[in-house]
Amino acid sequence: MITTDQDAAFALLRWGMSSIEVRVLYPRATTTPSYEGRNPLTGERIVVGGDTLVPEIQEVIPGVMVNATLGFDASDRLSSIGLWPDLEPALPGPRTIDEALLVRGARELARGFGIGALAELPEEQEWVIAGTRIELTSEDGFRFELSRA
Repeated sequence: MITTDQDAAFALLRWGMSSIEVRVLYPRATTTPSYEGRNPLTGERIVVGGDTLVPEIQEVIPGVMVNATLGFDASDRLSSIGLWPDLEPALPGPRTIDEALLVRGARELARGFGIGALAELPEEQEWVIAGTRIELTSEDGFRFELSRA
């Protein structure tokens, strides 16, 4: 189980699901562009992107929608989930979301993952709960990265 909050739109996700199963659950999902390059330090070939993006997967509190990026391993099984607030404006122009609202949204997600109360958003913190590694950073308002522990 990825979240204890069974009302969360992403509560249907299970580690090991195929991308086909995910796309049935989330028909708005798209694939992000992938880019190939070389690690400047090692020269190793790397590919970034190519993940499944589910826009506005959940409104965690009124006014804070989160997007999800879903990563799949070589056997096409769900292996990672990224969640971050949708900061894009619905209409052209700047979107301003109150920082306190973002903190409340992050706290609500943390609660659903079984993390205790967060006094403030940490710059970076990690937990392992029920076999899931959960990383929280304050990047882009907040960002949760989940993977199997």
